[in-house]
Amino acid sequence: MDFVKIIANINRTIENALSQTPFKLVPIVAADLSEPIIRPSIKVTFDDIKSNKVNPLLYTQNISCRIYYFAVDCNKTRIENLKMSSILQNALIAGFITDEVTTDIIDGVLVLTFDLELLEMFEQYSVPETVEEAQDTNVKQPIEQMSELKIKGEII
Repeated sequence: MDFVKIIANINRTIENALSQTPFKLVPIVAADLSEPIIRPSIKVTFDDIKSNKVNPLLYTQNISCRIYYFAVDCNKTRIENLKMSSILQNALIAGFITDEVTTDIIDGVLVLTFDLELLEMFEQYSVPETVEEAQDTNVKQPIEQMSELKIKGEII
């Protein structure tokens, strides 16, 4: 599980959704929530990660995600939060990130919450993606690159 890739996909979805709106210059920041707030900005976090074994080969990971939007003016957030909420909800649902998004406004900060469920294979059973990876892990099955494959003398 590569959480960096998951956050990158969520960030890309948000950036694409904002690209044709007045919010296109709003940065997605990686700062901790305890650091000074940059306004306007967006912050994506993972709150809870739960793993459950499905069978000897597979497990699920449930990840609770939160997106925080800090409006330009912390005293005048209502309209701005409503517009941003609509944009982000549509992007997350239409982009197949999630099926359900919960929206709250806490102390003037827009908070969108959603869950991701991922089905993963235990590492010892995973299939190598490259020839080099197979050789590094001492996999005993033959793995050929696509350019080396020949089908019973036929040329494809």
